[in-house]
Amino acid sequence: MHTSIKHHGWLKSMDEISRSRITLLILIGLSYAIVLPLVSFSGMRSDHAVQLPLTAVTAMTAATAACVCTRKGLDLLRSGLEIYVCGFLFILPEGLAVYCAVYLKMPWADAQLSAMDAALGWNWYTLISIVDSKPVLARLLAVAYASFALQLSILPLLLVLAGRTARAYQMVTCSAVMIFIGAAISIWYPAVGTHTHYGYDLGNLKNLDPKAAIQFMGELTAVHDNPNFVFSLARATGIQTFPSMHAAIAVLCGWAAWDVKAIRYPFFVLNIFMGFSAMVVSNHYLVDVIAGVGVAGLSISVILMLVRRPYDHRHQRLRALAL
Repeated sequence: MHTSIKHHGWLKSMDEISRSRITLLILIGLSYAIVLPLVSFSGMRSDHAVQLPLTAVTAMTAATAACVCTRKGLDLLRSGLEIYVCGFLFILPEGLAVYCAVYLKMPWADAQLSAMDAALGWNWYTLISIVDSKPVLARLLAVAYASFALQLSILPLLLVLAGRTARAYQMVTCSAVMIFIGAAISIWYPAVGTHTHYGYDLGNLKNLDPKAAIQFMGELTAVHDNPNFVFSLARATGIQTFPSMHAAIAVLCGWAAWDVKAIRYPFFVLNIFMGFSAMVVSNHYLVDVIAGVGVAGLSISVILMLVRRPYDHRHQRLRALAL
């Protein structure tokens, strides 16, 4: 029975991999087909014409390499190549979507976000004071916050090597969906963030690095206030406050890693710290983090509904019992 379940599960797992892969590829096409015209319609100027040829060459080269790997039976190599190239291809439409949302120049929403925090009984000053007084905690949160890009880079590879290829495809797809949903929501909530809104004197910080709290302000105010702003992918940075993408990615990485026992708990702990760090190291309100968690949950749920069949859930429970 043990062998039968595992063999049958392998067939079903391959089905899920195919569905996850197709969903990812379709989303890439849709992101370019939708985001580029919307950016043009908004009036925001961009240098993406420089990026598009590189993107096209990368896509064609990767497609050729993937075909070669498929013919030679190098499935893991093909999957890894596709996942990383797809992640690269998402960079341009994701960046354009986030910047375009701010370029629409809706009024700053800091007063609303601050009022939401107050309604929840949240005191940001107390949080900063406590963390800044504890050097070890401040350092841990800084490291966790900085792990954002590293986790997105290495976790898909770890999933592929662990035989969780479907989860790797799903992770990349979910990250893109989260960013697009977050960008759409942020149209109505552009914000300068806690440190700037509260007028906090960064010179008072003893253990927290003040740079992370203000490094995005030049780009944020430029895209929001400068009518002649030109988007540059080389200069792009994180300018979205609500919802927090650090919190969303923390949920995503924790969920993705949970499927592999060897890395489950280290990534879980790391991402608890990363989600929390958004309010301390960076410029986020509590409601930013709550919204980020909600966007992550919604995105993961939607993608899983698209790529899984009802039988897959029953099989996974049987597989867990068999293993």
